[in-house]
Amino acid sequence: MEKTIQLLMPNEPLKQSVSDGNTVDITYKGRRYLIVSHNKSDNVVQCVEARFNTLDECILADYIDDKTNFHILDAETHTALAAYLTEEYTHAEVDDFEETLGTGEIYNYPYSDYGIIDSIWGDPVFVYDEITTNYSDPTYQQPITQEQWDRCLVMQNAWIESIDTSALNEAHAAQMVTYTAFFADIGTTYAGVDYWKIPLPVRPVVE
Repeated sequence: MEKTIQLLMPNEPLKQSVSDGNTVDITYKGRRYLIVSHNKSDNVVQCVEARFNTLDECILADYIDDKTNFHILDAETHTALAAYLTEEYTHAEVDDFEETLGTGEIYNYPYSDYGIIDSIWGDPVFVYDEITTNYSDPTYQQPITQEQWDRCLVMQNAWIESIDTSALNEAHAAQMVTYTAFFADIGTTYAGVDYWKIPLPVRPVVE
């Protein structure tokens, strides 16, 4: 079968809001019926086990496993999920996201030319409802957490403090001064900027 749908996209990368209604056309080109496995304990979707053109070919009794249940996914109904699980799709081109930060620097988020669903959804967990035969909604790509970011800053500052700049040559010492100043001023320089958009400098050579 072949079917084109509009896949909803977040307002901007690494955020969850879709209030702007942004979409991208994706075209699924594959078998209509998929045998999909899901975990017995939590119903989390695992993978596609088989693909068929007709419903009559789908014999669930042929699929038996102690820890896994199996169900039929109709790609006519769940087109985006079928495309994601099989990777049998094409999509319209999506321009990279760009934003000019308050510093004048350009933040760029490149969308994939070949697998836009992965760029949008990331690595979502889908839960299959055996009663309604529906799936949980996808989550969108997310950045590292604020806690992880804060931990990175603590580690950077600890490394900076561990360096004896008096033992460095003039060029390397100058690099350390610039590097140290960047992290000392990062909260002010990038106030109001999403932390994942901050362009971090390359760690200087200290040998």
